[in-house]
Formats: sequence, C-alpha cells, structure tokens
Amino acid sequence: MGQKIISKAYISNSVALGFEDFKAEHPSIVFSLKDNPIKGYSDALSAACVVLATTYLNHIVENFQRRVIYYLTVRLAIIYPDKPKGLLHKLADDFCWQILINGEPKWLIQYFDLVSTQNIAQILPICIGLQARLSIPPTVKYLAASPAKFVPALAVIISELEEFCNERKDDKAKMPRCFSLMPTPSMHWRYISINAKALQAITKHKSDGTYEGNVNLFYSIFNFKKFGYESLDKILESQNKFTCCIQTDGFGACFVFSRKAKEEKGTIQLGLEGFSDREVQEWFQPCTVDLGRTHVFTATIQHEGGNLETRRCSEKERQCYNGAKRRACQIEKLKLRAGIKTIETGYPSEKTVDMEKTNAYVADALISIPRLFRFYDEWPALFRFYDYQGRQRSNAEIANILINGGKKYNKAKQNRKQREKKRKKKQENSQM
Repeated sequence: MGQKIISKAYISNSVALGFEDFKAEHPSIVFSLKDNPIKGYSDALSAACVVLATTYLNHIVENFQRRVIYYLTVRLAIIYPDKPKGLLHKLADDFCWQILINGEPKWLIQYFDLVSTQNIAQILPICIGLQARLSIPPTVKYLAASPAKFVPALAVIISELEEFCNERKDDKAKMPRCFSLMPTPSMHWRYISINAKALQAITKHKSDGTYEGNVNLFYSIFNFKKFGYESLDKILESQNKFTCCIQTDGFGACFVFSRKAKEEKGTIQLGLEGFSDREVQEWFQPCTVDLGRTHVFTATIQHEGGNLETRRCSEKERQCYNGAKRRACQIEKLKLRAGIKTIETGYPSEKTVDMEKTNAYVADALISIPRLFRFYDEWPALFRFYDYQGRQRSNAEIANILINGGKKYNKAKQNRKQREKKRKKKQENSQM
C-alpha cells in the first residue's frame, strides 16, 4: 500500500530489505491509498495478514507428511519397479517415515524380502539424507510449533522431483507429480470477514467494545429475525453464541455462531437382535443400499405384500439436481470469450524452487492480474451462492428418493412441464 514499516520489532531487517528489492523490480504490487482511498483499511489489512500467515503455516503443517511420503514412494519405485504403488506407499509410511520421526520402523516382511540387503542399503541413505535436512523430527508437535524449520527439506524434495521430471520427459506415465513450496494465490472473488471494528468503520455506528455492545451493533444493522431471534436478549441468552463476525462476498453473507459443546452421554448400542419381527414391521422399512461406480446408490426396498422395489440415483442425476455442471460450462464459455482461459493455461509452473522460473511465474502473474481481477469481479458470487443452494437441493432430493421415492418415482410430485415434454418426446419417437 506504499506505506513504510515503522515498527521493526516483529519483522527482520532482511525481510524488509528483500521486499524493497522486490517492490523495485515489480512496482505494480503497490496499491496506492491516495488513488484508491479505503475507510478503515488498517483493520482490513491486519485481518488479511492473519489469514495469509495462517494459510502459509497450515500449508506446511497439513501437507508435510503427505508430501514426504509421496517423495519416498517415488524413490522406492526406482528400487522396486515391479511393486504396486499401494505397497510402496505403505512401506514409506511404516518404515521410512518412522525413521524420520525417530519412531518404530516396521518392515513389511510379507511383501518385501528382508534377505535382499542390497535394497535396504539403498533405502537407508534416502532416509538418512532427508533426516540430515531436518533440524528436528517432523512430528505433529514440532510441525505445529515451528513450521518454518521444515521449509528447507521441502525445497530439497521439490528440487529432486524436478530432476526426476526432466529425466522422464518422454515417459509421462512415470513422471512424478511436483508441488509448490507455498500456497498458490487465487484471483477469484473472495469472502471477506467483517468484525465489530470493521463494521464501525463502514457504518459509523459506535460500540463500547464489550460483547453486549458488539452484539447490539450487529443487531441494529442486520435482521436477526431470519435466524429466529426476535429480540436482542434472545441472542445474548442463546446457547449458540454469536461471534460478532460475518463473512460476505457481496451477494451472500455467513453469520458465524459458536455452538456449545455437547455433553457426552452413554449411548445404548442396539443390534438386529434387539428388535422383534413385529417391531421391525411396525416401525421400520428395511432396505439394502449399495454403492456403484456410476451411481450414488442402488437400494432395494420391500413393501407390504412382499413387493420389491429398486430405487437408484446416478451421478448424472445428482449433477442435474445440483446444476453446478451447467453453471461451470457457462463460466468456461465466458472464459473463452474473454481470453481468460488462455491466460490461466499459459502460466509458467509455480511448482519449482528455481529462482529464474519463480521470477518468470511472478512476472507473468503480475501482468495478468488486472485482467483476471476485471473478469473475476462480483458476478461469481452469484454462482457460488447458487452452487451452495444446488448442493442442498441435490442432497435433499437424493434422501427423498431413498426414503419415499422423491420426484423420480412419484409422478404426482413431478413438474407438469417436464411431464408434457416427456409425453411429446414419446409421441415424436412413436411417429418416427
């Protein structure tokens, strides 16, 4: 935003100097507050920094083990070219990963011959070499406490995977999958969080800073009757506490409530022997449900008189109820028309630790950002809300098909226009 760092107590001098060099090379990253004045930008900036820092740290903590095991699986595939990937993944998890965390390595003797010491002599240097890059064991405790200490090991893994990819350019089937060191930023329209401070800056309303005052601030601006709260006291007395924070994308808004933790109660585990035949016939409708490759489920239900009915819902039907595929096709057409598809597919890869490739990716991204921001303005928020409604609608219809047949098996519930279309199609087919 063109502002200088005043307090350097929480930021190292090398980071500040590095950013100055980066800003000099790419001046378009500076957002001028003089040309684009923003009310209460400091609160928005601090909230964005928290979100960004959390994203970067979680990217390391949540993906480190999975990526290390994948790298070890790639290295094991060279030693055991005839073994399936599933067994190699299990060997990497049970043996190699346990060495890295100083755990208890387990050799899968039923699948891998222990006598072949030559292979073990090839595996141990891989684990020891990777362990030398780690200053502390990559346990969950240390990953959560100091995620930045594991970045050098990830950089080495990415560098070696890049070498494997260059060696196997001609054979794409054996080419390993690379990954980026840091999260890839999205140019799509995003949600923003509005807390009590931000709401005061936007609306010019005041709050005394207490929980009751912040709730009163939100209650005076938003209609909480939509959530079943008829008065301010109902919100304050509710067990589901309002967190005085909302998330919005300009079209829809999410009000964040925190639920009270449920007390654990002893539950009675019932089996089939716990019910008599009369109770089953009176209170239950037994059915068998099976999953399929192209079907969400296939259910066989027994009605009175011994009549069997088979109900199923295919994946294509679920997508039709959802409507997300239709909207995705519409977005793809808009991308092609605006030339955005060419930009998104023509990016240099960010899955690298090579500085030249990284600089090329950053430079290309900064050139394309204005066009991407103009395309991904507020209109995708409408589609996002419709996708949310579509997921709710498809889940409800799938449940109705299983329970009572839904619209698919009950003609009375079907749309009259749809029935007319089907009738006309049958007539046309019969005439042909």
